[in-house]
Amino acid sequence: MATKRTNISLSEEILDYYQDIADSMGIPRNSAIVMALKTYMDQQKSLQMGDVYKNMKELVDKLELNKKD
Repeated sequence: MATKRTNISLSEEILDYYQDIADSMGIPRNSAIVMALKTYMDQQKSLQMGDVYKNMKELVDKLELNKKD
């Protein structure tokens, strides 16, 4: 996947937090922030898929009820 450079402004609290993580992992701060964003993105996608599966299950349940009638 191609990468693009971006500039963002973050609070000192956030920068310090990710600097500590980066230092403990021995990676650049930028990499720690990218990992955190990727993890968040993956979690959001999983939650969205959970909603899709829930809706599909409700539809299957309704179809099964209609079969019984």
